[in-house]
Amino acid sequence: MDFPALAADRLIKTALAEDVGEGDVTTLFTVPASARSYCLLVAKEDTVLAGLPAFLRVFSLLEPESEIKWSLLKKEGEEVKKGETILEGEGNSRLLLTGERTALNILQRLCGIAQMSRRWSAELSGAKTLLVDTRKTTPGIRALEKYAVRVGGAKNHRFGLYDGVLIKENHIRAAGSIKSAVAGAKK
Repeated sequence: MDFPALAADRLIKTALAEDVGEGDVTTLFTVPASARSYCLLVAKEDTVLAGLPAFLRVFSLLEPESEIKWSLLKKEGEEVKKGETILEGEGNSRLLLTGERTALNILQRLCGIAQMSRRWSAELSGAKTLLVDTRKTTPGIRALEKYAVRVGGAKNHRFGLYDGVLIKENHIRAAGSIKSAVAGAKK
């Protein structure tokens, strides 16, 4: 399952610009530049892990020259229980503090989507029904949300208006009839 790296980078850059702006003044004013920290990412509830590449990428985009040593204890797509440690990290305190909220926000959203996809896919297990997503996504992060759907075990439907015909009631009304709408689509 390919992670949408370009879409992730766009989102992360936008999110960091929005959150960090010219700099994390609290961290800059209170934490020495040389300070180092150890961190743990612990699940606060049962979930399906989705978005680890984006989580890690936040820190490298925030400060490309700085190194954080990560130890991944869980894998993308793995079911994680409440209280389990997902990863450990060690590195510059300022970098960890500045990037943590952006990294967590993205990870939490994608895990939630993957968790719901896994739950509903399991409900359909054994049925001749396939669970697919829609285009009803958050603007700007569709590729990541659709990735999380796949991690959870469901399938993607069309990505946008450009890659598949889907005739709905509004199209039928505007075309005059279902027969006209289908004829137009076939043509």
